[in-house]
Amino acid sequence: SDSGSDSDHEDASALDAGSGDGEVVADGSQQPSEVAAATDLSPDHEYEVLIPFADFFNHSFDGETGYCFSIERREFIIVASKTYRKGHQIFLVYQSMYSNLDLFMFYGFTVPMVNPNDFVELSALDFTVADDEQYIPAPQLVKAKQDLVQFYALDRKPLRLYSRRIGALLMIGLRIKHLASMDEVKAFKGGPLHLINELHAHKALLKHVLARIMHYQTLDV
Repeated sequence: SDSGSDSDHEDASALDAGSGDGEVVADGSQQPSEVAAATDLSPDHEYEVLIPFADFFNHSFDGETGYCFSIERREFIIVASKTYRKGHQIFLVYQSMYSNLDLFMFYGFTVPMVNPNDFVELSALDFTVADDEQYIPAPQLVKAKQDLVQFYALDRKPLRLYSRRIGALLMIGLRIKHLASMDEVKAFKGGPLHLINELHAHKALLKHVLARIMHYQTLDV
């Protein structure tokens, strides 16, 4: 935690753009009354502007600041959404919907933490019964699948589908779902078991995703 004199806890509305290597920190020199109100920041029309100094700010998905160009004041204004301690870095949101691939292509970096735009989490998946079973599965097989679900904590951990790959835990669950016998249960170690199992697992995922997509209304363009 931070320690120091009261001067270290001043309101940090002003932004020091000359603080060093590609980052902006609060300098504590402005009072809250000097910060433009949000109602001043909404022009009647949208304009594209080139703001080179904005590159001094690093990106964060936390949404710590808002920014716009004021037509009346002829200023590009950045407003902090919280009070900063002196010396803390202030971030901009470059684009809230960018995946790591987008960030890398447009800005040349990726975020080190989990990027929420890189995946979707799937739920309501039953890994104990295969979708294409034409018969009631043996209770012993269902119980064995339930035990595997518990072993891999598939009912407690996030099951993620990424833009270019399937999350490891989600794939394990889909393989468990299509284990056809106790021999396959005994042979299963989490990875691919055989081609037929892999095909059924991917088909089940496609079916689930398509069912979810059908719940969304088509947007009028």
